[in-house]
Amino acid sequence: MARGPDSAIWVGTYGQGIFVLRTAATTWERIRSSSDTAAHSISWDFVHAFAFGPRGEVWYGTVGNGWGLSTDGGKTWKNWEFRELGPEWQYVAPNGIVTVGDTTYIATADGIKVTGDDGKAWAVITDSAGAGTAKDPVMGRIVNQYALRLQINSFGGRALIVEDLRGCERSVDGGRVWVRMNVADACEGAWPDPWGAKRRRRGVDLRLNSTSLLCGTSTGLFAGSCFDVAPAADREHTDLGLIRPSSARHTWFRRPIALTDQPYIDQTYRFGSTMGGNFQPHQGVEFNNPDGTPVHGIGDGV
Repeated sequence: MARGPDSAIWVGTYGQGIFVLRTAATTWERIRSSSDTAAHSISWDFVHAFAFGPRGEVWYGTVGNGWGLSTDGGKTWKNWEFRELGPEWQYVAPNGIVTVGDTTYIATADGIKVTGDDGKAWAVITDSAGAGTAKDPVMGRIVNQYALRLQINSFGGRALIVEDLRGCERSVDGGRVWVRMNVADACEGAWPDPWGAKRRRRGVDLRLNSTSLLCGTSTGLFAGSCFDVAPAADREHTDLGLIRPSSARHTWFRRPIALTDQPYIDQTYRFGSTMGGNFQPHQGVEFNNPDGTPVHGIGDGV
């Protein structure tokens, strides 16, 4: 959900397109995808990112079919989807589009796309692996291309903050140079790891003000500035422990085909409810974590 410069409210949905409440309007306007290319509609009805440019531009991002731009308030759209992007760059991060002046940054699972002319030309911010396959000029390098969040904050000016699967980085020069953030912010925070004491770079956080956070991690509760680059010894934390389940329960997954009908899991498709069933089922397992991340199974032998 986002509010435009004209105070219009834009709401993205998972499967129902975009709803817009215009200024002084009493009913919601609905914008949906269409197979008719002449309609110049949005590319996908699963929308979870918006941004607004200085000349009335409206950007939207989808979960699996790229992004788009409207310069007429949402009547028509120019889209960058599978036909333009290929198999990469299609998964935009939640709230993963930001604008800084004329420049638009779009955070995806394959890095960050950057344009200064409403999409006529693109540059990319990615990691070393992505730089080897990028078709657009590489303007900056981050540690991991799988962007989870992108935001703008004040840090001696205006800083881009990106969270990825390896941690958090900031750039104060528009994305050309990135510096690792070594503080207990929302990216450095850790989610509980019941199999060991290793810190994971994800967690829960409570923003106290524009620059300070409380972060719950597997090593306690941290408090500090989001943007102060400080060594670990300078961090403040509690010694409170974390509660883990007393005993394991049954698998969270339900087998779609009965064991009496199909006893082999490697020949059984598991259907998820995500995206309304629009994505094809998969055999095997897919992980979005960086290479080398330990994998732990869930289940009781189904």
